[in-house]
Amino acid sequence: MSDKVAVDKATFNFGQWTVQANKSHILQSRCTQPLLCNVENEGTPVDKTVLCDFCLYEKELDLPQLPEMLFASNSLKLEHDNGFGIEFNALDALKLVDSKNDVMKVAVAEAWQESRMEDSKIRDVVKPFDWTYTTHYKGTSFGGTELFKVTPTEERIDVEKLKVKSKILFYQDIILFEDELADNGTAQLSVKMVGLF
Repeated sequence: MSDKVAVDKATFNFGQWTVQANKSHILQSRCTQPLLCNVENEGTPVDKTVLCDFCLYEKELDLPQLPEMLFASNSLKLEHDNGFGIEFNALDALKLVDSKNDVMKVAVAEAWQESRMEDSKIRDVVKPFDWTYTTHYKGTSFGGTELFKVTPTEERIDVEKLKVKSKILFYQDIILFEDELADNGTAQLSVKMVGLF
């Protein structure tokens, strides 16, 4: 992503692990560099590394609209000294949103549709997708993935251990995206991490 935005970076090291949290502002609502991003229209393939964040999201996602508040530069990354780890970011999370099916209906949706069945313009415009932006995103693993294997577990968070008063060394709450769902509630995806002593 090529946007030159101010990003607040916080880094925390513990043992062989480094946590990096990036926080910035909401994504622009339109292209910020049309001369670079619109090259594809002239028949030349676009190098994704030069696209502005807005155009990258538009190109990578098959969603008819993006969440109202999208923090494209926000991320939380946990990396081992050997180069592998896990990262949480909005783009990868939104790639898992169902872009083909409208799985959630509000109470009045059926009545609204019936009242407009005769209007072909409305039927042709609506592209069904999961407008609640539900995602089953669990992070993006990277580097040296052959060194570890992700497997299902029955282990749970030790709640008793969390009750012990410990010094907080590192705390981050990173919002990846948020949407008010056309006044039908709120959808938000955020990542929180606490480092205790």
